[in-house]
Amino acid sequence: MSLPTERDDAVVPTFRKFRKMNHIPKTATLTVAATLAHLKHEVLTLKANGIHQYVEEGDAKVKEELKANLLYYMSQLTEAVYTDTDGKEHAVHNDITFEDFKKKHSEYTCDLTGAHHANLGAENSLNLYCNLVNSLKIGTTASDGNPIVILEKSTGQNIEKEGKKKMPGGFSTGYESVATKDFSKDMQDRCLFGFPKATKFATECTAQAATLNAKVFNLMAKLFPDFVAQSEGVHVLFNWNEHSLFTYHTDKNSEVTVIVNLSPAKSSFHIAGMEEEAKYNEPGDAFVLPSAAWHRSGMAERRTVKVAYFFKLMKVEAIPEETTEDKGPLDLSKTGCEKKPEPEPTKEMPTEGDSGPEAQRALQVAQLAEVEKFDMLEAGPETNSVANADAETPGEEEDATE
Repeated sequence: MSLPTERDDAVVPTFRKFRKMNHIPKTATLTVAATLAHLKHEVLTLKANGIHQYVEEGDAKVKEELKANLLYYMSQLTEAVYTDTDGKEHAVHNDITFEDFKKKHSEYTCDLTGAHHANLGAENSLNLYCNLVNSLKIGTTASDGNPIVILEKSTGQNIEKEGKKKMPGGFSTGYESVATKDFSKDMQDRCLFGFPKATKFATECTAQAATLNAKVFNLMAKLFPDFVAQSEGVHVLFNWNEHSLFTYHTDKNSEVTVIVNLSPAKSSFHIAGMEEEAKYNEPGDAFVLPSAAWHRSGMAERRTVKVAYFFKLMKVEAIPEETTEDKGPLDLSKTGCEKKPEPEPTKEMPTEGDSGPEAQRALQVAQLAEVEKFDMLEAGPETNSVANADAETPGEEEDATE
């Protein structure tokens, strides 16, 4: 009697070596869902390990150890195509713009990039980066066959209707002056999310967004002490998609643009006519520039996430010096506008929607108080230093930023 293994039809087992998985090739392009999965994997690892352990003393840089947790694919550059890299045709316009801007705002300083640089805190920026990535959700299928991407709002205890908790991306009209050969509004909708005011961004994107708001307003008060900064919108840009990288443009409907890098990634932008590109090297790196200056995006690693603030400046006359005499609330209404009756004192914090210089100044003071309360003032020494070039804000066409 033959053993079973001696049968003619017996299958002889073969043995193969297990292969170690290599990094995704540089030429590979992952699907929308796979790219978001990579992003979420990274931030979950950083959160689980503790963001604080990756931040250098001084809160302006991250430690080298953080790189060990970053995926190679997300460190590659987003494939951007720029037909104009120096913006020479806009150089004369920018020269005039900067000359007028510096005459009006003597506290504003910049280096060879043309922008003012500051770091607004690496730890809070990294935490906000993780929160925003975790808030991205996959939705139904768009017309191009890929799923839409939704930003889920953080509503805290204010329970909203289900439909209001989720924010679709993009703008009402697609902005086609982007660094890609073939424009797709579906793709742009996946990487840009706009908020009409900074307070809206703060209340819907976790407590770290509120902290960033306070730091940005603190920086604005430092650079423009004779003016009150009034928010005209906030855009969140996910640079894994080239539709969030823009060719030369100006930002409409605002006077000052502030762009903050949240991610452990490197990126850049260029102001036409300037000798050097402005480079983001650390989470919290921020650049301030006149909105009327022509500028374009530069290179960006795929994990790059930035927040762009747009401001108008409201002139306020010098506040009278304090005296021991109680004269009641200060009158800040002398701005050329019609004087309004003095409002009754209230414990409620004013919002950016409130009109008049009194409310705007009170809002700014309250925001600065929040910064002092949590001891999160601007970190590190300063270095001297969505989207539509011809477009506007959610509900209309949008301003573009780098």
